[in-house]
Amino acid sequence: MFQASIYVDLGDGNTAFFWTDRWLNGKSLADVAPCLYATVGPRIRQKRTVAQALHGDLWITDISGALTVQDILDYLLVWDMTRTIQLVVGQNPPASSDRQHEEPGGRRGAGSHCFLGQRPAIRHTSKIPENIRRAT
Repeated sequence: MFQASIYVDLGDGNTAFFWTDRWLNGKSLADVAPCLYATVGPRIRQKRTVAQALHGDLWITDISGALTVQDILDYLLVWDMTRTIQLVVGQNPPASSDRQHEEPGGRRGAGSHCFLGQRPAIRHTSKIPENIRRAT
């Protein structure tokens, strides 16, 4: 219940972490796309800000390894959700004790239910960048 009340005011996106903070409609990407989240290394999860990730869709380069069908479905969901995000350049959100940055509990094995070992069925689509298509 406590985590459901935590949110992040984006401002310019330089203080919110893309993969771990609850900046996307009050949810983190670990909540929205757990299989895709599992393809990103823990070091990157802790460092990539929303501003960095959205600039040129840099978040896509954080994804690594062979992708499953569920990973690609999560990717497409995140792709669609990030199309409407607009950051306010030069505006930092007010300091708040509501902001919590920590690895969501129990996310260490988030990919365990994500059809591991399955090969992606999607071969080509304009929404999937070249670095992800190569993994198929």
